[in-house]
Amino acid sequence: MAEELMQKPSVFLTSSVFAVVAIWASVTGYYLIFSNFAIYQDDGYLMMTVKNFVEGGALYDEVYTQYGPAYYLIQWTIHSLLSLPITQDVVRLTSLVIWILTSIVCGLLILRLTRSTVFGAIGFAVSFLALSAMVAEPGHPQDICGLLIVITLFLFVDLENERSRRLKLVLIGVSLAIIVLTKINLGVFLGLAAAITFSAYSRDRTIEKLASTLLVALALALPFIMFSKWFAIGWFGFSIITSLSLAGIVLMAEHARREPILTTYDHLVSATGFVASAALIIVCVMAKGSSLQQLVNGIFLQNLRFGDLFYQPAPTHFLGVYWAVLGFATAFAFGYLKIGAGASNTVALLKVGFGFCVVGSSLLTFFVPNYVYLILNFGLPFLWLLLLDTRDIRRDGPPRLLLATAGVLLTFQVFPIAGTHLAYANLLPTIAALFVLRDGILTLLENRKAVLERIVRVIAVGVATVLFLSATYIARKEYLSHTALDLPGSTRLRLPQEQVEQFTALDNFARETCSTLFSMPGLFNFNFWSGVDTPTKDNATAWMTLLDERRQNAIQVALEQSPRPCVIYNKQLTNNGLRSTPIIAIPLANYILENFHEQRRFGDYIFLTKNDKN
Repeated sequence: MAEELMQKPSVFLTSSVFAVVAIWASVTGYYLIFSNFAIYQDDGYLMMTVKNFVEGGALYDEVYTQYGPAYYLIQWTIHSLLSLPITQDVVRLTSLVIWILTSIVCGLLILRLTRSTVFGAIGFAVSFLALSAMVAEPGHPQDICGLLIVITLFLFVDLENERSRRLKLVLIGVSLAIIVLTKINLGVFLGLAAAITFSAYSRDRTIEKLASTLLVALALALPFIMFSKWFAIGWFGFSIITSLSLAGIVLMAEHARREPILTTYDHLVSATGFVASAALIIVCVMAKGSSLQQLVNGIFLQNLRFGDLFYQPAPTHFLGVYWAVLGFATAFAFGYLKIGAGASNTVALLKVGFGFCVVGSSLLTFFVPNYVYLILNFGLPFLWLLLLDTRDIRRDGPPRLLLATAGVLLTFQVFPIAGTHLAYANLLPTIAALFVLRDGILTLLENRKAVLERIVRVIAVGVATVLFLSATYIARKEYLSHTALDLPGSTRLRLPQEQVEQFTALDNFARETCSTLFSMPGLFNFNFWSGVDTPTKDNATAWMTLLDERRQNAIQVALEQSPRPCVIYNKQLTNNGLRSTPIIAIPLANYILENFHEQRRFGDYIFLTKNDKN
């Protein structure tokens, strides 16, 4: 039975099944991405920064952004070279394509390692639903990073093949460079996981022993170093959960190892790909006007203070730490004490239970988003099961080890504010759970009649089909219950009737009244819809805390010089961006409140115009 399940699936059958899932994802994703709109408007902020960069603004010097230059070069390629306009419709369709591609790569990774069309297709669909939270922030850099992360994982498959190894190592370096220069935190976390995997499979004993020890020690200590200032609001518990989860993986790491495959030259090849790609990106963005000083500040220095500006309590459950202790103790029992040796069915049942619970939790977050924290608290501590005694663990060692370590390290992205990052933090543990589930089922079906394998396959396909079509039904129902916004560049977007009426009225009033349109906080979709420019190219959502005094002064000067300046003010969203800072302590905000008055009110949005000098 095991041999039958390990046979290479039919290319035609696999392609057909994946095509069907891709059609389902396209339809479901379209309904979702065009019926959801986040009131904080991160999408508008990112669109505005991309617009200003594409139009020739120097990144960081003239165009404020908290993200890396690689993201903007990719967006420049999409919108400039391909002549695609920067609109809500285009950005959302582009995000939908990236979302589907990311899910396809997840499915292909599972297919490649399990040789199961069923598991590959289910992995594709589960990954798609697991990432559904991204519809709140279309066009976000995390979408591109998510795609590159799973591509990097895929490149670790079959590294022992000498004919393709060097090319894969170069591409791994290129992918890591793009991630680092898009969202530096994600690049660092994935890079650390990749370095641990590289050192574990190095032929150089010094690298394997010394580097592995140092890298593992850094990974275990990293959460306590990163989150020490915020231990009092739950981040100490988060640090314990993630560190113990990593410790369990380290205990099991020997099970994932085989004959060393990477030479010192191989390490240099990957490093060369990283350095060359990073240098090329930096040269390109400097050629478009960015100064080296502002590049260093924009890529590295400004990110160091975000934790002090924006932070929330850690997304931990009060039982999470206790569960992490249990997870590590179980890993110690199986990995060091060898308690489970010979008890293959016991191990298999543990794997099946873990796999069902994590995959089920991932699907649950689509239907009940409030449970998005479950995997982080109760899935990570047993992620070491991915490395525990499976019949093909040595063949699949590198991608499994990377998946396990990155699955924990990439959860650090939920700091300082979890938000939609939780969906991406849950993605790799969900993929790992599908592998673990398949390992357990494979063991339980060993030496059983083929009819049992067929029954399991039919049940899996049936349950998955019902769940996935239910998701489509829910998405379509919400989409059809909304009203078309029908504003410039957003004709596909459908929102609740009240919101459509507010935005339409705001748009009409801005067109009639303003020569310059600013907002507090930054709500830049109103600029795209009305066609009225912002005062400067320095735009941010929470500009009250993100923009320094020099940039705020420049905005104030531009507002003073504009013949008909206007400001859209949302008090609640502004307070969210201020945190504990009094609004009168923000010079530009204080200037607006003193020199502008309420002209009209549209729900929570107050339309301000400048006071008459007379």
